[in-house]
Order: sequence, then C-alpha cells, then structure tokens
Amino acid sequence: MAGAGLAALAAAPVPFAAARGSGAAGTDGPGGGPLRREVERARADGSFVSLVAHLHHGRRRARARSGVADLETAEPPPYDGHVRGNSITKTFIATLVLALEAEGRLTLDDPVSRWLPGLITGNGYDGDAITLRHLLQNTSGLPNHTQLIDFDQTGESFRRHRYRHYAPAELVAMSLAEPPSFPPADPDDPEPDWEYSNTNFVVAGMVTEAVTGHGWRRELHRRVTRPLGLRHTYAPADDPALPQPHARTYKRFPESRAEWTDTTVRNMTFYGASGEIVTTPGDLARFTTALLRGDVLPPPQLRSMLRSVPLTADYARLIPGGRYGLGIIRRTLPSGRPVWTPAGQGAGSETYASCTEDGRTAVVVHTTGTGDPAQITRGIAATQRLMDTVLDDARGR
Repeated sequence: MAGAGLAALAAAPVPFAAARGSGAAGTDGPGGGPLRREVERARADGSFVSLVAHLHHGRRRARARSGVADLETAEPPPYDGHVRGNSITKTFIATLVLALEAEGRLTLDDPVSRWLPGLITGNGYDGDAITLRHLLQNTSGLPNHTQLIDFDQTGESFRRHRYRHYAPAELVAMSLAEPPSFPPADPDDPEPDWEYSNTNFVVAGMVTEAVTGHGWRRELHRRVTRPLGLRHTYAPADDPALPQPHARTYKRFPESRAEWTDTTVRNMTFYGASGEIVTTPGDLARFTTALLRGDVLPPPQLRSMLRSVPLTADYARLIPGGRYGLGIIRRTLPSGRPVWTPAGQGAGSETYASCTEDGRTAVVVHTTGTGDPAQITRGIAATQRLMDTVLDDARGR
C-alpha cells in the first residue's frame, strides 16, 4: 500500500500557474553572465519549468540556472543535481562495447548470434546478419519497442507502468513481434537505412553481459564511470527514485491540459541499457570532454564511434544536418565547426551534452517540463540555440 500511496502523490497533477510563480535564476563561475542570459532565453523559448547549463572550456567553468526545481516550493534547481540521462545512456553503452573491443573481447563485426544465439530469429529476422555495429548505429532494422506500447503517452499509462520491472528479453520480444523495419545495413553504404530504436541498445547491454559474465550496469561502473571519477553516474535498475539533490521532473499529458504531472519517481527498466542512467551535468561534461579528447578509448575505437551516417528526414528536421555515430549525434555549429552531442529525452526532462571534436569545450543542458509535440520541438530548438551560441562564443575567445 505504501507504494500505491507514493504513486498517487508523485503523479498528482500540479496547476500550470505554479510554474510561473518564480523565475529564480542564478549564475556560478567566471563568465557565467553570458551563459545566464542564454539560459533565461532558452527557458522562455522552450516553456520549461527549469533549465540548468554547465560550460567547460579548457580550465574555465561556468554554470547557470533558471526556473524552479519544485512547483510547490519554488526553490531554484540545484546547479549540479542528479538528472535522468535518458538516451545519453546510449553513448555510455557504446563506449562500454568499444572498450571491450579494445581489450580484444569482441569486435563490432561480430553477429549478435555469436553472443546471444537464438535471441533474434523468426518473423524475418536473422541474428547472423545483425552485427554489434548495426546495433550501436541504429542500422539493424530492429523496431523500437518503446513505440510499440503506450508506456508514458498518457497520464493513465504512465501511472500503470511507472513501477513495473521489465526484463531485457521481454523488451526484445516486443520488437521481434513486429516485422523488421528494413534489412541490416550494408557496412559500405554511406547512406544506409536508419531508424532510432531503443531495442538496439537493450540488445547491446545483453551482449555485454554475455561477453563479460556480468550485468552491463556493473561493467559500465567498472570500465567507464569509476575510472573517470564519475561519482554521481550510475544505472539504478529497479530503484525508481532520484538521489538528492535534484529538480523534480514534470510532464503535461494530453488529458491534463494546463496541468503538470510529477514524473520524478519511476522505474526505468523499460528503457534499460538504452536510457536508464542517472548522472549530473558536471559528470556529463567530464565524460564528454574526456571521450572526445581520446582519454577513454584508443584511437581506432574512437574513430569507429565517430564514423557517422545521415539521420532520417524526421530527425533531420529536429537536428538539421545531423548524423549518427555509435550512440552519439554529430551536429554542425553555425560557425561550421562540428560538435558531438549525446542527447536524451524522457517523460518530464531532457538532457543534452555538446562537445567540440577536440574535447576542449563542452556545454551540458538539463531541462524539466515536457508537454505536447509542439512544445517539445520548440524546446529542442531552444536548447540547440543555447548550446550553439555558447560553444561558438567560447571557441571565439
């Protein structure tokens, strides 16, 4: 009964008027003034409840925040609170798989069937034809299981699923019940069929377990987050809570109209290795700069990660000129410089990290408050403008 009471409390709609009750804003660190201005502008343009941004430029650090962490207390969001990384998890999983390749434990050209025999078969699927590279680049043709059931598109479905545990094999079975979206890509095709599919990374997590004998959460900690000193980055499995401090997350479901629903507490195993990670903006800035500097993966594996293919038209509309590497998006700044962007969206929050190719400059943005598709589109545009402006400004100094 305690769980039911918590669910009722955490999912209670909050009047929209409360979101406008405080415009609490602040800046921390030298050079934070310009960052604060961009943060304020982006929060207004994206209609977010809160927005926090971190800038790492060489040895220079700046942080800025705007909005409220809690619609009832109107306290400001923490500068470096815990956040749901959502699909930024994919960048970590790709890094883990590439680290295993560097150790000689596997290769990107291994078929999934080598490590998970019998998992992908029937209904037009061939586990011998889908490689680990296909999984990490979203070119396998496996449909996206998160689009196949109503998990969190309505308040009712969110409440129904929010505490349920999902096993990886269960998620893969949802995908395989549908026919393949397309045949696995030809590795030499410069513009292969591509489809964003969380299922690919669920399978990649299962491969990691088959290779190492340990769960992907443990291996991620042992091989990636602990060596980098990312003390606040972990995969929570069935723990639905966010550690303190954190900003609460809110989503406006279609039936709630002008009300926000608190989505902070939720079990993320429905996403698993595709979107489960909890982290902080500071940890994400350290991770992305170290990754692009070449401090995490050997050169051959980093080159593999950054070998990209074009996004499909629906995603290209949101990310003009965007390309997909292995678990990471390539974008181009207005100045023409390329940047690499781990990105994640969830029910109530979005997290983005953009880093220059040399790993010298990174900006991380975390927002709370997601609504209808139009608001989400505006929010993506607002956060991209913020990141692009800040990165180009920092590189010009």
